[in-house]
Amino acid sequence: MSRISPLDQAPRLVVRSVPEIGESLYGWALRLAEANGYPGARGILFLLKSSPAFLVRKQDRLARLVDGAPRDFKRYTTDQNAALYNGGELGLGWQYFSVKPKVCPACLVERRILKSLWSLKVWRYCPEHLCRLISVCPFCSRPLVRGQRAVGHCGNPSCYSDLSNAVRASIPKDVQSIVHLLGDAASGRAAAIAELPEKLAAISLRDLIHLIEILSKPYLHRRNLSEEDAARESLEIAASALRDWPDGYHRYLHQLRSVQLNTASCYCGYGYGVLSREFPFLWHSLKYGRSGISEQIIGLMKGELAAYVEEHIPEALDARALLTGEGSQFGRLRTVVRELGLSPTRVARAQRERLIETTTMHLRGYSKHFVDRERLAKHIHDLDKQSTRSAFSERHGLLSVANSSCVLKTSQANVKSLIVAGYLKTMTHSGTIWCTAESVADLIFKLSRTARRLDGINGISLVRCSAISAATIVEVVESALTGALCLAINGSGHDGSLRGFVVDREELLRLFPVVPPDYISTREAAQHPHVGKPYLSAAIRCGLLRSLEHPIKGRMISRAALARFRAKYVGAKELQYILGMLRSAWPDLEAARVPSSRGAGACVWYRKRALHLLDRNSRQASHE
Repeated sequence: MSRISPLDQAPRLVVRSVPEIGESLYGWALRLAEANGYPGARGILFLLKSSPAFLVRKQDRLARLVDGAPRDFKRYTTDQNAALYNGGELGLGWQYFSVKPKVCPACLVERRILKSLWSLKVWRYCPEHLCRLISVCPFCSRPLVRGQRAVGHCGNPSCYSDLSNAVRASIPKDVQSIVHLLGDAASGRAAAIAELPEKLAAISLRDLIHLIEILSKPYLHRRNLSEEDAARESLEIAASALRDWPDGYHRYLHQLRSVQLNTASCYCGYGYGVLSREFPFLWHSLKYGRSGISEQIIGLMKGELAAYVEEHIPEALDARALLTGEGSQFGRLRTVVRELGLSPTRVARAQRERLIETTTMHLRGYSKHFVDRERLAKHIHDLDKQSTRSAFSERHGLLSVANSSCVLKTSQANVKSLIVAGYLKTMTHSGTIWCTAESVADLIFKLSRTARRLDGINGISLVRCSAISAATIVEVVESALTGALCLAINGSGHDGSLRGFVVDREELLRLFPVVPPDYISTREAAQHPHVGKPYLSAAIRCGLLRSLEHPIKGRMISRAALARFRAKYVGAKELQYILGMLRSAWPDLEAARVPSSRGAGACVWYRKRALHLLDRNSRQASHE
């Protein structure tokens, strides 16, 4: 009689299968229970308890149940505290999982398995099919519970529908990018993660889940939100922070400061106080490493947080040292001057002349100045070498405005106009504006390259264009460089100045006419009968008559606009002529007066209304 081996006595299933990729251990047990006729996953768990005692390891007992290899179950047994239901093989704690099951109907149609990722609290949407995970049965309207008799069952004993037949709900557009990111990290497609910076391209799913929690927890831990709303809002916050790194992260920090206490009037002289007050949860998570994120991502977030603090809260001197161990870029002005061995008198002078940028903070009743170390050293180093204006201009090749006007052979007003327009570059020293000789030569070179030698044209010098046209020096130069105005070199030769260029007189007047067609000046319009200059000025000031400013003729108006204005309105001179009496003897015409003309210097009346009142008054006088 042959002896039976204890391994042959170990229970085994008839339909055997090892877990698939991404399948939870509970989903595997439920799938085998459905295939082998067991009422639920508990029947499979009962078989594990009846395994031989010498099979100590859990993975050996699971492998023996389906004649598989222990390595197929190793991911479920690496953590002794990993629960069967919460997907502990993902390397995350139980607090990241929901006890309520969720399923994707589209995934159930393709493969009837329950994925561990579906149990995550933030995993509310399927990145493969872009639909919402089902947590409530659409057929019986009850929440999904554990203990279902099949993979596609909701767990309600009185419901016999299959969840794979449920209608798919679309995913919100705000969280599509972060959901795609979760799907790429879960599937190991690190190269496909384009939303994150290059340093975070190899982020794992575990790091990403921890990152979403650490970014969203300061917003959500004090708010009373449902689990579904909290999951969606955490995804939106993470997507906003990571969308445009590091600008998105800086906007997140700025918004995070707005939900904290107002510290504008508080003393913020130390980085520890600023960090613990403005970013309490984020600061402790990054500093003490309790977030579970890898050191690479922690270092990146620390560096960007330090950069944000230096930009917006420069008085927090030791914030960068506390976060990254490096020295701060900003410091007290007096301390930095002493450290760099600079002259306090020279620094004070540069500060008064606004040659160095300082940030003034009012802390505990005192005004304290903070400065960027590198910029201060650069500016003071230059100033110490350039003790006089002549040395400064010689070192940088500068020209004063007067010298620039002599080189260009034009007025200083034209030089200043070219500076404002950006054609001449400038530098400031001791309150004086200097033009760079390079920009002056560059302007002449650009005009020379555009100009052509044209003989026999009726030309005028470029610097005299404003004398015969409405064009300024800037408009003429811009038109010449763009090709809108024909530019030529003076026949006598070019002398390296603006006077050596000429433009076509007719073309100049066509582009910038002295007098626009059908326009007259206010002085000419005031010569019309019953029209005076105060009356026209009041009409223009009230907006009743449109006009334009001409550089030579002054204020000008259109003849057609003047005719329309006189047909609609009437002035004091014309009314005096109609009535044949002085204004003091006029009847009451206040109802016909234009309201906007009050205080404008002259009165304006509506013509039809005023004539109607005059006619009515004359009829009443005749009856009397």
